[in-house]
Amino acid sequence: MKFFRFLCLFSALSAAIPATACELRLLLSWDVSASMNPHEYALQRDGTAAAFRDPAISNLIALSSGGVIVSVVQWAGPDEQDIVVPWTSLHTNADSVAFASLVERAQDPFHERTGTAIGNSLRHAISHLNNAPTDCLRTVLDISGDGISNIGLPTLPQAQKLAMMDVSVNGLVIPAQGDMKVEDPYMFYVDHVSIGPSSFVVDVASYQDYARAIRKKLLREIRPLYARN
Repeated sequence: MKFFRFLCLFSALSAAIPATACELRLLLSWDVSASMNPHEYALQRDGTAAAFRDPAISNLIALSSGGVIVSVVQWAGPDEQDIVVPWTSLHTNADSVAFASLVERAQDPFHERTGTAIGNSLRHAISHLNNAPTDCLRTVLDISGDGISNIGLPTLPQAQKLAMMDVSVNGLVIPAQGDMKVEDPYMFYVDHVSIGPSSFVVDVASYQDYARAIRKKLLREIRPLYARN
């Protein structure tokens, strides 16, 4: 009887534990503050969708033994954070294409923006990562922006909290144009945002180059999964 109870308990625990852990938890975080116009928003959204449709990326995801979970959020001022696509599991090429379709439906929800609050966006990312449905071997926060933080929480302490969670925070920086450019956003991201294992910042000339840059960035973030297979 004791052996039978043990067997039942072992079977229940085995069913609750996935055979293969999730390989990568990836959170894409978009700056949609006042410096971005509707055309630039569309370039960011559609560039992200195109990247997940790219066979080079979808094949890497399909080759991973545990799959990838990914979500998209967007942010502007201190109280302006929005979940565009909730946590979604990707295991096949078809999953990646379906995710791209969800991304393409994104709309800019903010109208009366109050600034660029990168610190608050990182705090929101901490909460959203903690609410992910499963643990993964690696976690990456991929944050895109075109300016420095000018309101809200200090940025670096929030980034340091993410580093303590073993999260790699990578930046994709598009310099703001005209009067919006007050300080070099690339160096701000290097000094205050990018942190954690193998973190990096990509600098691109404009939103017109976003699609190429996000594809290159995602390949760099996902490729370690392929190396283990």
